[in-house]
Order: sequence, then structure tokens, then C-alpha cells
Amino acid sequence: SEQTGLIEADKTRVEAQLADAETRLPEDFAIEVSRVTKARGDLAMAAVENESCGGCYQRLTAQTCADLMLGKLYFCRNCGCLLYPADEDE
Repeated sequence: SEQTGLIEADKTRVEAQLADAETRLPEDFAIEVSRVTKARGDLAMAAVENESCGGCYQRLTAQTCADLMLGKLYFCRNCGCLLYPADEDE
């Protein structure tokens, strides 16, 4: 059906974007990201909202939150999710 074709096209587009993003990660970090995503699948990443991990709700330090906003890469020390700043528009 037409809807299936649109979904497949979206899937292909997103997979290409993911592959491109993965090539821009530092090599040592890319290894860790690959390990976590293989183990946790779609639960590998968590947004940080209100200075807390979106995966386990563990409170993060102000310094960790500031570093995330500056583009540094962090894993939650409690649950292991790759952390990223939440979109403020959501």
C-alpha cells in the first residue's frame, strides 16, 4: 500500500541519517555507543529534563548538565543511557 511505501521510505531516510551521525562520533565513543545500542536497543538513549536522566530519573550534577549543553557526550552513571539535552520546544 501507499502508506507502507511511505513508512519504508522514512525508515530508509532515518537509517541513513543514523549512519551519517555515527561516522561523526569520536572512535572510542562510537565503540561505547555501539555496545550500548546493541544491548539496549531503543532504550539506549535518554533525554535530560529538569537535570534528571529520562531513562531512570536519576538527578544529574549541574556540571554534567552544563557539559551536555556544550555538546559533551555522557552516559548516565546509574542506568547507562547515552544522555542528550531535551528539546526545549517539546
